[in-house]
Amino acid sequence: MILFNHDSALRNKKFLLPRIVKAIKEKNENFLNNIYKENIIKDFSHAEDICNAIYLLIRKNVNLDNLILSSSKKTKINSIIDYLLRKYNSSIKITSIPQKNKNFIVGDNKLAKNILNWKLSKNIFIAADEIYNK
Repeated sequence: MILFNHDSALRNKKFLLPRIVKAIKEKNENFLNNIYKENIIKDFSHAEDICNAIYLLIRKNVNLDNLILSSSKKTKINSIIDYLLRKYNSSIKITSIPQKNKNFIVGDNKLAKNILNWKLSKNIFIAADEIYNK
């Protein structure tokens, strides 16, 4: 089974999303502008959805080598930063220009959806809110 990036409020503070939230709260424009410039694009999921899929897999008692658990969506970290800055009325100014980035992989979770009858109920923006409010 392949697990793509997933986040929750329980995630270690060393991971990217908690570091972004911390930078917003501390008004660390340097860090945010450096991350923004990198233009990171990933397939992010909410950890609760991934845990739910693993639970369904255990209950179904199947062993699949090619099962992928992901959102199957491309998400820009810059979109998450913009979302958090807008929502929490931050005075932080993003001045960096994002680099072009074509280096990303999106997972195909069709098999998990079909076999487990799995549906995503949350997204990475909900996880960002949960991390911010923790």
